Amino acid sequence: CYESESSGFQVYAAEAGQIPQMLQEIGVRRELTFRAVGEGTGSSCDLDDFDRHYVHLFTWDSRENRLVGAYRLGRTDCIMADMGARGIYNSMFFRIGDKAMPVLVQGLEMGRAFIVPDYQRQAASLDTLWMGIGRYLARHPEYRYLYGTVSVSPEYSRLSRSLILSYLQQNAMLPGLEGAIRAFNPPTGLGLLSEDARLLPTAMADPRLLGMVVSELEADGKGIPVLLRQYLRLGGRMLSFNIDNDFGGTLDCFVLVDLHETPERVLNRYCGKEHSARLRA
Repeated sequence: CYESESSGFQVYAAEAGQIPQMLQEIGVRRELTFRAVGEGTGSSCDLDDFDRHYVHLFTWDSRENRLVGAYRLGRTDCIMADMGARGIYNSMFFRIGDKAMPVLVQGLEMGRAFIVPDYQRQAASLDTLWMGIGRYLARHPEYRYLYGTVSVSPEYSRLSRSLILSYLQQNAMLPGLEGAIRAFNPPTGLGLLSEDARLLPTAMADPRLLGMVVSELEADGKGIPVLLRQYLRLGGRMLSFNIDNDFGGTLDCFVLVDLHETPERVLNRYCGKEHSARLRA
């Protein structure tokens, strides 16, 4: 899909059957990466039945001969034709209503994203992966939407998780699809206490301000999750929230990106000006 000459990173997209050995490597690195932030399945290799019919987009460091990171992409129109809604990964955690399906079938389900720990401090790691996603979209112009869940790890304090949830509920919900996606296990106990609600106006104006507030609250100084920042940068809007108790109790935020609403400069960077212009025609 894409190659960065400066970093030596190469991005590939493949079906599971095309990359049996690489898929095992992805599963092992996925588990170790998630486990390092308090998530993970607890098994030695994080692969499931959905991996068999999803596209795997991964970054390879050609200089070090190492896996950098990966994303799993679900071509929703193909999945629905072959398996119905049960073939969509997030149908395990959310009830997907009829109102949402006409939108989702025009989209790619995004998920299981990770950058291995050794590369997480290199800005090029995530950026190169997204350059690959953009090039994949340019080759598949039938997809207008990106959707999936972005996780807030239980390594964040309860207050930080509450602030992030409250911010998204107040500022980033998608009008028009209210109730179309319903969580099977919606978050409870993450409401802001009255004495903590004073922090939200400070964080309300901008995700960057929210990140600064969270960073001050967290002992290690981390801000809001990198992928959450990325989806908000793309113009993502939230549809629902779920707690995944089988994955460490993560807070999963169901996000939808309409590429027609993504800022032009961002779309140009990842997809190229030609595809960006076609999307906006």
